[in-house]
Amino acid sequence: MRAINEWCRWVLPVLLLMICPAVFAQGHQEAGYPDLRAPAPDYVLRNVAHYPKTTVRANDMKGKHVILDFWGVGCVVCIQSFPKMDSLQKKYAGRLQIFLVGLQEKNRDVAGYYEIFRKRSNLQLASASDSTTFKQFVPSTVPHLVWIDDKGIVQAVTLSEDVKAANIDSFLAGRPFPFMDVSAAALKARKMEVDPLKPLLIGGNGGNDTNYLYRSVLSRWRPGMGSASSPQIDDFLRRKGIPKYQATGVPADVLFLIAYFGTTLFALNDPGNYPYPIVHSGDSAVFRPQGPTGMLYNYELQVPPDRAAKNTLMRMMQRDLTNYFQVEGEVKEMEVPCLRLIVSDERKARKHITAGTPQGKGWVPERGYFETVNMPIGQLPKLLAYRLPGRAEEKYAIDDTHLDAPVSLQLHAEAENLDSIREALRKKGFDLVPGAIRRRALVVRDGKKLQQ
Repeated sequence: MRAINEWCRWVLPVLLLMICPAVFAQGHQEAGYPDLRAPAPDYVLRNVAHYPKTTVRANDMKGKHVILDFWGVGCVVCIQSFPKMDSLQKKYAGRLQIFLVGLQEKNRDVAGYYEIFRKRSNLQLASASDSTTFKQFVPSTVPHLVWIDDKGIVQAVTLSEDVKAANIDSFLAGRPFPFMDVSAAALKARKMEVDPLKPLLIGGNGGNDTNYLYRSVLSRWRPGMGSASSPQIDDFLRRKGIPKYQATGVPADVLFLIAYFGTTLFALNDPGNYPYPIVHSGDSAVFRPQGPTGMLYNYELQVPPDRAAKNTLMRMMQRDLTNYFQVEGEVKEMEVPCLRLIVSDERKARKHITAGTPQGKGWVPERGYFETVNMPIGQLPKLLAYRLPGRAEEKYAIDDTHLDAPVSLQLHAEAENLDSIREALRKKGFDLVPGAIRRRALVVRDGKKLQQ
């Protein structure tokens, strides 16, 4: 499910920094970043490709509308937006210039990876690999896009989800348009709005103090608030202070998993449970947010000490979610789709069984390369599949090899292409095949009583 994919992008960094997906600029927020309705900093784009010049200066762009799209190899959301950006560049050719500006990290070939993706997707976007300009413009995370008008004035600093035809039309016409402001000043203003280590509404943390016996709070998340969540509802019960569960910057389906399983299953890793809610609701878009900030929430539940039990918190949380989202959940055993890692040639596969200290590296996508050393084979399917396109439940992968041993593999394949991965695996005696498996799953439906 896409919402879980967004959980991976925003919340998992607190747990194990998944994946992803956001790339953090070096250093702290400081003066010098672009300000709205102010002249853009004097910049130089170096190592420019697919553009008449290999070096582009700010003065070269005077009289032109420009969008600088900053990205990194680790940002899956950035990369998935490239085809959209390419289409918009073609639509507004001659009126708007879009530059992709990649962060050149140590041992990561951002320009090389873009070439691989560009050729595969037939893109024509101009690109630059320039860490100096990246650090000059990006205060926090990517995606990070700076809109500069024909007079050199910064009109917007946005996420990729705000780059759409209607906004571009307004930008070119000099009209204001709605967007999520992620400029350095806006992020700094919101930075301490919610402190995940303190109770909401206490001591001015997110609002004024109130007098309550117990409470639950649900609010929309905004960039700058931070993202944090325990993977299990009873983790907070073991800490000193008011018994509570708190999560900031998480999608709705993560809240539902906590409410009905008591865990997101990432930490529990129970193979008998399916880690994505199955949604049968007219408002299913709530569970599949578009973009890194679409439908992310802050939630907190506090109870008196005499009610501080895991099952009590789960029941209360279920009621809160039912009341707000107008849906009901049920845990049941059923068949769910999956990708199964199997042995296709036992003789070949057994050559890759090894022993020793695990040194798994995973994907190096810009090189079309995957490597593991002494990795427990149960971890292999998830690592192979996590960069595949689509919703998270469409790439739910399990180990069905029955080997129960560590393996060492080197694969040459495209991380975002299942056919390419399968072809590389078959050469090693394995395969990743679509199938189904029985699991305990959370099914979410519109509530009958609530509809009456």
